[in-house]
Amino acid sequence: GAATQLTSTPPGSGQPSWSPNGTQLAFYSPRAGHDDLYVMTLDSGATIQLTDDHDYDWEPDWSPDGDRIAFKSDRSGNSDIWIAPATGGALVQVTHDGAEDFHPAWSPDGTEIAFVSDRGGHRDIWVIPAAGGIARQITDDPAAIEVPDLEHDLFVGHLRQLRRLLEDRPADHHADDLLDAHL
Repeated sequence: GAATQLTSTPPGSGQPSWSPNGTQLAFYSPRAGHDDLYVMTLDSGATIQLTDDHDYDWEPDWSPDGDRIAFKSDRSGNSDIWIAPATGGALVQVTHDGAEDFHPAWSPDGTEIAFVSDRGGHRDIWVIPAAGGIARQITDDPAAIEVPDLEHDLFVGHLRQLRRLLEDRPADHHADDLLDAHL
């Protein structure tokens, strides 16, 4: 069917996550001037703001019972996993590590949260009790988890575009060597 526009906020709203019963969407939006989490009830369009912080709150993931939303936030000084009640209220910090923790995903029974972390020196999957506690490493392979590096991808895209623009110009071996080193 036809697409339905749900938000009309400043550019940048994204990462929608369906509630388990399919009646709501959690997403981040810069509508308050910074990336916060919101929940929209689809039949009415009513929206509540779950977070209000000047750091990034992203990657919402609903608990299986629909009562809580896990998300990644930089509010603690680095990227950690947090939980918000789906109807709003006090936030709970789940991970407390100096490493970058992101991409939370609830276990089917809602007792644990899997996430990606670089706490082992490279990106791997870890699991922690939803109530907090000690995380356990699930994977241990430097090549196991590859999260796209969008800044690098954009940089390489710009270099490729620059190469196409320079193809019709006289040869500049230094520029060619520089471009080849990054592609």
